[in-house]
Amino acid sequence: MSTKKPRKIHTQEFKVEALKLAQKIGVAAAARELNLYESQLYNWRSSAEKKSNTTSREAELAAEVARLKRQLAEQAEDLAILKKAAVDSNGQRNSFVNMLICASTFDETHYSKAADWSSYVVEDGKLITGQNPASSAPVAAAIVAQLQG
Repeated sequence: MSTKKPRKIHTQEFKVEALKLAQKIGVAAAARELNLYESQLYNWRSSAEKKSNTTSREAELAAEVARLKRQLAEQAEDLAILKKAAVDSNGQRNSFVNMLICASTFDETHYSKAADWSSYVVEDGKLITGQNPASSAPVAAAIVAQLQG
């Protein structure tokens, strides 16, 4: 009948210090000095390297996620502006705006227009747009009013 040796449990601090010593004097000498097996030091070193690689990869992924979220927010804002500017002059939306609107979900509550070929101006913050050429004078007046104050 064989008696098993109880397993020694080493703290994380001990492992870090052992790896530093192994780096200075070599794995074999450090194992002899600390009364460890060389394989323990090699295993500890490989697991420490895996942790550092995983941490750097997670940081890269977090940065990529943040960049994509910023890009998505910018595109959503651009799309909202285009939706507000999508007034038509003869019953049909501009084909470029139509293409962008079809690529996303279009909420008809944000779309407004007047009768065909009549003057119609939409103001949203600094965005001023007109429905057709008949809207040019009212658009100019709205721009001048906004510039004056």
